[in-house]
Amino acid sequence: MHEKNLIVRLILLVFGLYLCGVGLTFFYFNGLGLDGWNVLHDGLSKVFNVKIGTAFISVSLMMLTLGILMKEKLGIATIANALLTGNFMQININLGLLKVQTNLFNGLMFTLIGMIITGFGYYFYMGVGLGSGPRDSFVMAVSRKIHVKVGYVKSIIEVIAIIVGYLIGGNFGVATIVIAIFTGIIIQKVFDLLKFNPKSIEQESVTDIIKKLKK
Repeated sequence: MHEKNLIVRLILLVFGLYLCGVGLTFFYFNGLGLDGWNVLHDGLSKVFNVKIGTAFISVSLMMLTLGILMKEKLGIATIANALLTGNFMQININLGLLKVQTNLFNGLMFTLIGMIITGFGYYFYMGVGLGSGPRDSFVMAVSRKIHVKVGYVKSIIEVIAIIVGYLIGGNFGVATIVIAIFTGIIIQKVFDLLKFNPKSIEQESVTDIIKKLKK
């Protein structure tokens, strides 16, 4: 593997994660409820009196650690996602360029914009083949461990995250349900538009990258 190729992939990875952070920022300001995992992050931020970005990173690192302990492959993107996405979201929140929406139409528009931007973020983030996010890695590890299909495990874990987040004061609302139902569909539409099939991408672990760089 040529080092320049890896550098380009890293740049695209960071850009994709930044777009994901922007998408999450639109969810934050929609005034109708956060996306599933951020309901948990928001609840934790209130319990421990920290910023939501900090809670996001903390949960990401916990998921990453659990994935490693369960012998899931560690990718560069897994680490980058854990460290950067929450920071990108918090930076955009702190900029104050967006305001909390106070009517249904604007709130739904913010939700739609967030899903579309997230779709493009996933395109760049997944397309570089440097591994999956810490939550997805954890889901994969649990799926292998208990021999239940990935989709079912993902849904169960996200529902648990939403319930726990709601119980500790996380921002749950109609948009939480809208995002849960439609984000996957929107992301797939973006992939179709860009003629991108994530299954065709061979995801490489940190070990794989090191071996190729040594050649």
